[in-house]
Amino acid sequence: MQRTGKFLASALPAALAVALPLGATPAAAAADNTVVGADVIAEVQPLAYNVTAVAIRYQRTIDLEGATVPTSAFDVQATLRGQGTPVVRNRTVTRVYTNDEPERAATGEKGKYLILELATSDAGAAATYFSFAGFLTELYPLAGAYSVTQTADVLDGRGRLELDAPSSPIVNTGVVSPVVDDFSREAYTSPGGTSVRYRFFAPEAYRDKPRAKKLYPLVLALHGVGERGTNNTSQIVGNQLAYAFAEPGRQSTDPSFVIAPQAPAVWAPGTFIWNPADLQQALLDIVDRAVATYPIDPDRVYLTGLSMGSIGSWELLPKVPRKFAAALLVTGQGDPAKVGVLKDLPLWATHSVDDPTVQYSGPISDRALVEAIEAAGGTATWREWAGNLSRAEANAKASEQVQAARAAGSPTLFTTYSRGTTPVNAHWSWVPTYQNDVMLDWLFSHERTGSASCSASVSTSSWDGGFSATVRVTNTGTKPVAGWSVGLSVAGGVSVAKAWPGTLTQDGTSVSIAAPASNSTVQPGKTLTLGFTASGSPAGASGVTLDGAACG
Repeated sequence: MQRTGKFLASALPAALAVALPLGATPAAAAADNTVVGADVIAEVQPLAYNVTAVAIRYQRTIDLEGATVPTSAFDVQATLRGQGTPVVRNRTVTRVYTNDEPERAATGEKGKYLILELATSDAGAAATYFSFAGFLTELYPLAGAYSVTQTADVLDGRGRLELDAPSSPIVNTGVVSPVVDDFSREAYTSPGGTSVRYRFFAPEAYRDKPRAKKLYPLVLALHGVGERGTNNTSQIVGNQLAYAFAEPGRQSTDPSFVIAPQAPAVWAPGTFIWNPADLQQALLDIVDRAVATYPIDPDRVYLTGLSMGSIGSWELLPKVPRKFAAALLVTGQGDPAKVGVLKDLPLWATHSVDDPTVQYSGPISDRALVEAIEAAGGTATWREWAGNLSRAEANAKASEQVQAARAAGSPTLFTTYSRGTTPVNAHWSWVPTYQNDVMLDWLFSHERTGSASCSASVSTSSWDGGFSATVRVTNTGTKPVAGWSVGLSVAGGVSVAKAWPGTLTQDGTSVSIAAPASNSTVQPGKTLTLGFTASGSPAGASGVTLDGAACG
């Protein structure tokens, strides 16, 4: 397992006490077993990013010969800095055992590590805090934050001294964060100068055999407003958004790549951090670069987002309705006029009915968006259940909804979490969503059909103050493209007045035309001819895409 930080080089022996077997007497002190160092273990859990244990490493293997280590032999303190005056918190030790790796385990192994598990209900358990000044999730600096004092010797199962208690505390120098440490730090700058920091997770099967001829899915995960910033970490520890797809249990059934970008820190209430066209194009560029570089199946690229990330997803999807195989969107909102093109996209939205932050009902709510999809000819399956059900109960509810949707031929699903049942805060719909195995199974079950490959040409005819354009797009792939969407770029200041056939959408210099019901499929080898009129200069009318794929 990858670890951050390095071990302390001081020679501090550590010790615990155990009850002597009947009739046993202490033996002479064992040879010194030098402490090499200590790390804290921090884990992404459903409600928080918590410090769950301290791992102390010794120079040689610890052999307790079956002895049970009493938790009372340890005092652990955390000194939390970051919010003004440092706060000292006592941590509760719940288990102590040896292990061969610096990680928690149901049954420890004989090894050089002594694991001190800690209660996550402690007031000082969290590894992050929320800064209301910046409205950001911040990380406590954990290196050097934890000290361990042993108050008794440790004896093995035959009553012999295995480790003696030191006179000085052991202080951690590093942090081990399972799964989080497997996300690499990346950055991308678009040709237009838009920069995005992101984390990138590659499945273990690929890391072990990078040359194997196997394609993997890719998940793009867009965080909420609290996880923006510059540390390139908050977005993967602030909640289980990205973690849910990278954790070992999910990777064992659905090994996949995961991209978790971090939006910039600059933000003002009422603005939507993922919605600007240049940032959305940068996200698409990152996805395209990953697909071109790694063994990623372009027909199994998925989108998920929570809160502000869900809002950004509802804005992005209508521009590229065929880019993603499916989407799982949590507590979002958007423009109902734009989402009719999503009627064939497998999409599951979830939202707490009493959400105090993003409206559950209203003209721009995600509920209204799904109703707009229905009004455009799509079908949706609606259900409601409590957000605090057991995992098994919630899975059963979701399974019933999936079965009902399949029976109805419905690609769109909407789940409401009942009033007063969402854990911690009614806005936190992501807690029951990313804990729901069936919802994630549903996402991975979809594969895009008719993925686009194309060539295109643009011809224009100008007059004083305006122009008309003819766009010809040929499907050069082997599959039909149903429910097509053609996009292109125009020069700044150009305003497109009318387009045919199809539904016109313009966002700055980005123009998209979505298929009408009467001409919604482009067969392989066939050419689609579109036209539009606009004011301004025809210069710069280029960059044609078909369902998000760039045309040659």
